Amino acid sequence: MVNNLSETLSIRSNSIAWIGALQNAIQFRCSLPPQSPSTNEGQCAKFESHMIRQTTKGEEMGIRKAVLAGVMAVALCIGLIGCGSNESGTTASNDTSTTTSKSENAKNAEANSDALSAAKAEYETVKGNASTMVSENSASHAYAMDSIDTLTNSISTCQGSLGATADVDDYKNATAKIQAAVDALEPLDQSTTVQDIYAAAQKNPLTAKDTYVGNHYLVTGTIDEMKEGFLSDFGDIHIIIVAEANDGTTLLIKADFNNDCRSQLSNYAIGDSITFEGKCEDDEGLDWEACRFW
Repeated sequence: MVNNLSETLSIRSNSIAWIGALQNAIQFRCSLPPQSPSTNEGQCAKFESHMIRQTTKGEEMGIRKAVLAGVMAVALCIGLIGCGSNESGTTASNDTSTTTSKSENAKNAEANSDALSAAKAEYETVKGNASTMVSENSASHAYAMDSIDTLTNSISTCQGSLGATADVDDYKNATAKIQAAVDALEPLDQSTTVQDIYAAAQKNPLTAKDTYVGNHYLVTGTIDEMKEGFLSDFGDIHIIIVAEANDGTTLLIKADFNNDCRSQLSNYAIGDSITFEGKCEDDEGLDWEACRFW
């Protein structure tokens, strides 16, 4: 009876020691951060050694309890490895995803920056060429002044629309508008005269109309009359000039100027010879509008 009681107390004491060892092992595991599988193997070895040291303190535990402790140690080690690898894998996956996202964002930002730089460079090139054409036309008069005015306005409007926040499309649209105005420039025919137009109309009015009406030419004659027109409030000024046709016919030519030319017209008097640029409005070359001085 006494021996049985002593054995029972001894087993209980050893069981308590074994349970304490297991608790210590669990606390030891919980204090470790997630590691890679290879590192966890080392942790498991330490844990198993720790368990053995605790279990051998009580010789009466026996082989079965030692084996049971070993099995539990292996099971817990599997948990160590599993938890460590899952957490590590998840962290690595998240890190890779974040790195990839940052890399893609950087590439997109770089691509957008390159595209904006290219659009700006193209705009500056087209605008620069257009500005040069406007400047040179003051001396060469290669293009009709109305179309040069349109180009000048396009350059000014586009430049004013491009602020600090202008994007690629804004620059491309501005470039396209200026280029369209350049393409629409009307070459000024400085060789065709009123006499040529009138002579063509005597041969075939339809052909003369298709060939000359709507285009700009130089007109030369003698001032016969000068007055403000019906729309004088809007700067409409008429002059009548006299010219002689190739066949000797006297041509009375009407020319309309706007008020911008008033100061220049004030330098002329009736009977003076005058030359100006105008837009032909009839097949015989006797009606001219949008007249301008060089």
